[in-house]
Amino acid sequence: MEDPNTHHPIPTRPIKQKFRLIHLVLIMTAIVVAAAIGVITILSQPSSWEQVAAPPAPEPSRVPFEQPSSAPTTVPDIVIEADVPIGLEFPSVGFNSANLNLPAGQTEQIIPWTELDNKATGGALVPPVPDTTTIVNDTTVPGGGVIGTDAQSSATIAGHTSPYDGRAESAVFQPLMEVKEGDPAVAVTKNGRVCATVVKIDSTVRKYAQLDTNGNGVIDELDEYEINVKYRYAPPVEDVFYVVLCNRLNNGYTGPTTNLRVLVLEINQGAINAGSC
Repeated sequence: MEDPNTHHPIPTRPIKQKFRLIHLVLIMTAIVVAAAIGVITILSQPSSWEQVAAPPAPEPSRVPFEQPSSAPTTVPDIVIEADVPIGLEFPSVGFNSANLNLPAGQTEQIIPWTELDNKATGGALVPPVPDTTTIVNDTTVPGGGVIGTDAQSSATIAGHTSPYDGRAESAVFQPLMEVKEGDPAVAVTKNGRVCATVVKIDSTVRKYAQLDTNGNGVIDELDEYEINVKYRYAPPVEDVFYVVLCNRLNNGYTGPTTNLRVLVLEINQGAINAGSC
C-alpha cells in the first residue's frame, strides 16, 4: 500500500493547455471582430453597380439688369391744324367732291353756310334750293365748323340727296345713301387730309320738326329744330364731325324732304399717322 503522505509532483500539462485555449479564444475573437469591421466597412461603401450621385452643377453666372438711361422714344401723333373743309371723300361709294361739276359761278367744292342763311331759312339747315349740286359747311356751329386733329368743335357738312324733280340729275349726296358704318372718309383742308371713319348713321332726325327746347309746353319760334338740338348746336364732341343728307323718303326723288340722314364721323388718328387716306 502506498503511503498517503508520500509527496507527488503537481502536473503542469493541464495548465498549459488551459492557457493555450484562452490564447486561441482571444485570437479567434480578434479575427471575428476584424472580420466584422471589414464587412461593415465594405457594406458602407457604394457597390460597383450602384449609381453615384453627381455633384451639383455650378450656378450660372448672372448678368445684372441695367435700367435704360432714358425712356424709349415714341413717335408723336401727326397734327393737322383745324380749318374749314374744302373737300370731302367717301372711297367706299366712289364719292370725291373734287370730281363734281360745280354750279355756274361757284369756285369752291364746299361753300360756307352763314348766319345770313340761317335767317333766310328760319334756322333750318337747307342747302341752296333748287340747286342740288352744292355742299355747304355750317360756319354757325360752335367753333365755326372747322375740322382737324386739334379741333375742339364738331363741324357739320350738308348736301341734298335725290333731285327736286324728275328732270334734275341725282343730287350731290345721293351716293352717300349707300355709305355704311365702318366706311372710311376724308375731310380735306388746306392743312392736310383728315382721315375719318363712319361710326354711326342716324336716319331718325325729322328735318322740320321742332323740339320744345324752351320748356313752355308748346312749339313756337323760340324752339329749336331737332337737327340743331342733336347735332348742330349740341355740345361739341372732340374728333367728331357730321355729314348731313337731306333724304327724301316718300318716293326717293320728288317727294318732300321729311328726314335727314346724319353720318357721324370720327377722326382716325392711326390712319393719319400712317398716311393711309
